[in-house]
Amino acid sequence: MAHRLLRNKRENGRKLWTLFSIVMIILVIVGIFNMNIQPFNALGGAIWLKDGVHYISDTQISKRIEQINAPKEAALADGIAKSTPFCDKVDEGFCQNSQMDYAFKSLAIPAVPYKPGTPDRKEIIGYCTLCNDGTYSPSCAVGRGACSWHGGVSAYNVPEYTTIPGTPEVKAVAAVYSYEPKAYKDSPAYISPDKPSLKEIVKY
Repeated sequence: MAHRLLRNKRENGRKLWTLFSIVMIILVIVGIFNMNIQPFNALGGAIWLKDGVHYISDTQISKRIEQINAPKEAALADGIAKSTPFCDKVDEGFCQNSQMDYAFKSLAIPAVPYKPGTPDRKEIIGYCTLCNDGTYSPSCAVGRGACSWHGGVSAYNVPEYTTIPGTPEVKAVAAVYSYEPKAYKDSPAYISPDKPSLKEIVKY
């Protein structure tokens, strides 16, 4: 009889402990659902408590950041499009072509300006005795015996010339430019929008 009473007492104690545990679990769950904890980074994303437990992944966070910043990016893109010069108006730098595509223009081959040619010209290099056979006296002698082997003297103090070669004409060649494709975010005027706070992200 005593053994049976002891066993019943133990069973009742276990039932009471089980009931107490269930009540405590319910209270903890209710308490959690009524808590308000600001979002924080954890488990590869963000967790916050407000009317329950909530979670978003890093991928979802990135998408929300893009969506939040989309109006700011659109305004930046519009401003850059209006302020960026066309490539045919600049010698070098960030510009846009007629299709409104962006590029960085740089000089690949410099222009060659037109230069007119010059003809050959003769220049006096001295004066000498001219012989009758058309040659000059080797010593430019003016006395007796000058040009004795060249048919005699034709004239004295005849100018001797040398030919100075002219220069050929240089035709003009336009400069050649290279264009490296760019996006509006490559503009020097682009400033990336501030990253929204975690609180803004989870509210979006």
